Amino acid sequence: MERIVVIDAAGSEKRVAILDDGSLIELYIDRDDEERLVGNIYKGKVINVVHGLKAAFVNIGKEKNGFLPLSEIPYQQLVEDAEIEIESTRELAVKENQDIIIQVTKESYSVKGPRLTSYVSLPGRYVVLLVNSKHIGVSRKIRDRNRRQRLREVARKVRPPRMGLIVRTSAALAKPEEMEKEIKLLYEEWQEIKAKARGEGPLLLYQEPDLIIRMMRDLHPKDISAIYIDDESAYQRIGSYLKERARELYPKLKLYSGKRPIFEHFGIEAEITKALERKIWLKSGGYITIDETEALTAIDVNTGRFAQEKNPETLAYQTNLEAIKEIARQLRLRDIGGLVIIDLIDMSKRGHYLKIISELKKLLKRDRAHYKIGKLTNFGVLELTRERTRLNLSETLGETCPHCRGIGRVLSKRSILGAIERWLRGNRERLEGKTIEIRTSPRVADYIITSAFKKMRAVGEGMKVNIYITPDKGVGENEFRIFQLNPYRELTGG
Repeated sequence: MERIVVIDAAGSEKRVAILDDGSLIELYIDRDDEERLVGNIYKGKVINVVHGLKAAFVNIGKEKNGFLPLSEIPYQQLVEDAEIEIESTRELAVKENQDIIIQVTKESYSVKGPRLTSYVSLPGRYVVLLVNSKHIGVSRKIRDRNRRQRLREVARKVRPPRMGLIVRTSAALAKPEEMEKEIKLLYEEWQEIKAKARGEGPLLLYQEPDLIIRMMRDLHPKDISAIYIDDESAYQRIGSYLKERARELYPKLKLYSGKRPIFEHFGIEAEITKALERKIWLKSGGYITIDETEALTAIDVNTGRFAQEKNPETLAYQTNLEAIKEIARQLRLRDIGGLVIIDLIDMSKRGHYLKIISELKKLLKRDRAHYKIGKLTNFGVLELTRERTRLNLSETLGETCPHCRGIGRVLSKRSILGAIERWLRGNRERLEGKTIEIRTSPRVADYIITSAFKKMRAVGEGMKVNIYITPDKGVGENEFRIFQLNPYRELTGG
């Protein structure tokens, strides 16, 4: 299997795609004007304690207070008189107005604020430093017993006093001195965080690196065949990082210089469009439908046009088996979290159901997110839960449709702006020196004019193109049309 990483870094919307044998399996998006909190460490202030929930609400300086379960506080952390005191207790009776050091584990979702923990950890490429724990763990993906034992012994020798370590998969190929060097850097980082915590809260103490650096940090070199990126400055920045922190990945980094936008070249844009559709066709002629609600995600498997197999049981089994492979891919690609209900085609043989569940477990082992598969009901419905740490793909790229009162979704204004930017970059040569008009729906045009005008003007100046924005009710909510002025003609083809 060939796994490649494709990075679209040229615009204000940074995107990272992971492909297995040309098939898109994961997609990550960061936008300059959107804040990401997961991984950040704050000095927060307890606003109130709800004993019924066994949790505290903590002000971290954001619009919504963070949610901190008492079970996520391993030690009492008090910040008083510019000193940080950490007392070993199993149960923390937090009080209002108390200062506490926390880390964000989940983004805000719907009406809920970010989820927090006091089990602070600092991730590196080879290890994760556990600040409040003496635990030593080794990644489950390292299966060789002798190697696991060796790594555990190395970790015990080099861990800082009263701290723990999780040895990551990439450490399997690392030298002990490389691990020790990284641990030293992480420990020094923690000392800097503690020094910052002497300031008045709420206060940001540590910010997770940007999307591209996070991906480089978390990639396992043995799995990756190549890394393609389309921006010269980002290429240089990543190259410097890899030479310092992940030398084995550096030879795999390649600068893409093709004329077509990088995601189009690798067929990723078409895959993203499919990932926003409700119905997904299978190669056999069957299909699955995915319906996302706030409470759960329902996935239905159907035979569709598949009529080659005359035996109903064989037909159902083959379709379910093909569907479960696509479902596992879609869960990762769409980053669907929470409760998931899978309505399989009815089968009479229990052995077939067991094979389907076994295949799903095998496929989900490749998933970064934690999951739990429930029991199969008498009606052939399979339940599972998947960890939710951020907005899923439809929430990231879409928003509630302004015309159907929330029944459906359309691409978000920010997503359409990103698509316009990419189209302009992909047509840079023929646009230079021209004046163009961009026509969008009134919803999108209003957003660009009022909230993104400086950004669009900067794009135009960088390309030596004069840009005018025109609201047009005749343009679809997910579309845009671009016209050249003098002479007047359409450039997008409708």
